[in-house]
Amino acid sequence: MDVAARIPGLDTVAITDHDCIEGALEARRYLERRGSALQVIVGEEVSSRDGHIVGLFLHQLVRPAMSAQDTISAIHEQGGLAVAVHPFRNPGREGVAALAATLPFDAVELLNGAPTPRGRSANRRVARLDIRGKPVTGGSDAHIKEMVAACSTEYPGSGPDAFREALREARTKPARRRVSLLPYLRYAGLKVARHPRALRELWPV
Repeated sequence: MDVAARIPGLDTVAITDHDCIEGALEARRYLERRGSALQVIVGEEVSSRDGHIVGLFLHQLVRPAMSAQDTISAIHEQGGLAVAVHPFRNPGREGVAALAATLPFDAVELLNGAPTPRGRSANRRVARLDIRGKPVTGGSDAHIKEMVAACSTEYPGSGPDAFREALREARTKPARRRVSLLPYLRYAGLKVARHPRALRELWPV
């Protein structure tokens, strides 16, 4: 969080751990204790049966292993917003694929920050999807601090409330920030060294 707070122009972060909201809640408490201007949107990357779905503005955990439709409904029931993230990354397992266009998602992620051949292939595929006027986002999908805000969502104003309003009005735009890929390459190399099967995560499926 200290790294994120020092990034110019970044005033809001959405923390979306897999099937967990405790990290986001703790990050918000940490920033409040420090009096930081950086604000946190509490979220979760929910493992639905049809692929990963990000819920934003959550108050409670959304349980995994439901259908995509039921996951969206559970997010909406607590006043949250549902985002189809990396729809074409390992479709049906990690991404919801064409369901991003047909189900009542509040937004579709067009730009995911995973700097791998598989991630870039997935970005190209979703760019060709007819999402029927849905709002769009960008997300860093950062697993290490150096990749925070590598991709982000630009919108008028600042703060979580302005972001929510911009999504509702489809006034958001994905953006990319230049970052060094060396830390990510070290991270990926260590991961593959420990778990050789992780090599499959780098290439298109």
